[in-house]
Amino acid sequence: MIETHKVSSAALIPRLLAARKGEIVPGGGKHILIACMPKSASTYLCGAISELPGMKEAVLTVGHHRREQELCPLECALVHHFNYVAAHHVRYSDTTREIMKRYSIFPVILVRNIHDCVVSLRDHLLRESLDIPQAYVPRNFRTLATEQQFDFIIDFIVPWYASFFASWSEYDGPVIRLRYERLTQDIPVAIERILKAIDFGVSRGQILTALQKVNPVERRFNVGRVGRGLEALSGRQIERIREQFSFYRDIPLLETVLGDGGPMRQMASLG
Repeated sequence: MIETHKVSSAALIPRLLAARKGEIVPGGGKHILIACMPKSASTYLCGAISELPGMKEAVLTVGHHRREQELCPLECALVHHFNYVAAHHVRYSDTTREIMKRYSIFPVILVRNIHDCVVSLRDHLLRESLDIPQAYVPRNFRTLATEQQFDFIIDFIVPWYASFFASWSEYDGPVIRLRYERLTQDIPVAIERILKAIDFGVSRGQILTALQKVNPVERRFNVGRVGRGLEALSGRQIERIREQFSFYRDIPLLETVLGDGGPMRQMASLG
């Protein structure tokens, strides 16, 4: 992780002033933002890229836990001269676009099948912290019946996922849109694609070496079986998820997160 406390005020203030005036901040490195759905292997991907020669891992937000992971101009200024990768659960907005533009940040939008996300997120809430930015999780979550746990995630957290997907559909700048399912099939190829987009030269051997340095357990990487969500959720719960996404049925590539389609595909053809 970058030691931002070592950045001098003489370097920091001109960057902040340039960004405040709407200018592209000069003197920057190569910057990657993995804007991601929770439980999409973003932590692992970020860790692998940060192990490459000349690349570091950065945090572009202030605080974690229940706080929304919005990009912070000050944090971006502090790490501007480094080559870095950062992963955040951040939705798209005009402000996010301006920050990315001024600090020359290239976004990778990482998504996953929503049904599999629901099941993986329940696992996370059972094993780790209940404090997440997508919703306030009740303190008795772990004592609820499994069906109730899934119902809570679907009713209170899935709307954030839908909003994330819908908001980034508006972004029309340089971007890589990546699916978890494709990422986990061939991680080195996905990394090569990302690095090529920012003109950051590394070899396949260096990528493989970087992957060997990453601890999957520490990086919460467990290649989930595709389709697990549809098996674990009831028909009622699957339909509830589709109802929430139905408000965005006209957005291209919606099936990349809804999976096999079903009723949603019919709704899109009728809309």
